[in-house]
Amino acid sequence: MIIAKKFSRDDRTEFVSEIFDKLVRSDLHLPFDRIELNIRDTTVSVVEDQSAVVCIDYNSPVVAEKDRRGTTMLIYRELFRLMFKFDTPKIVEDVIIDKELVKRGFGDDLFYLYYITMMNKRHVTLKDHIELNLPWIVFNKNDKYNSDFMKRLAKKLSVKRPECQKLFNLLLNVPEKDVEKAVEEYKRLVVQCS
Repeated sequence: MIIAKKFSRDDRTEFVSEIFDKLVRSDLHLPFDRIELNIRDTTVSVVEDQSAVVCIDYNSPVVAEKDRRGTTMLIYRELFRLMFKFDTPKIVEDVIIDKELVKRGFGDDLFYLYYITMMNKRHVTLKDHIELNLPWIVFNKNDKYNSDFMKRLAKKLSVKRPECQKLFNLLLNVPEKDVEKAVEEYKRLVVQCS
């Protein structure tokens, strides 16, 4: 597999690059001929044929603090996402991917990443509110303690938005069922609040 990298070199990007190299060469078995790492202003993953691109947010709190545990989970999550790419909005995809990570034993590291991210983000938009509530939804069926903790934390960090309750109820059942309904509800909320 060819590994390409596109970013300005500094201590943060070198830190991310080192972790990325270790994970790509681990036992993930990524099915790509080429994978590219970008460090920029957003975290996203893209797959095209036998090539993949992973973009890591330079300003993520775990990257900014050079937090090895959090950055490793952030990158691992995006690499894992490459193998399970869905044609859904990122918020719905996050729930599917993160529930799978919890089932595979990465719950503690994912909880850590969620906590750091939640405590370092302003929560003002509808999308922020939805993202803030994803952690308790992800842990709901597999880890009641972490789910309850994240739900209480989300309530403290954001105002109540009753218009999101239907979406949250649908996301609780993703990916087993309700994926299409969750996508429709998310799109409806985004249009309604635009």
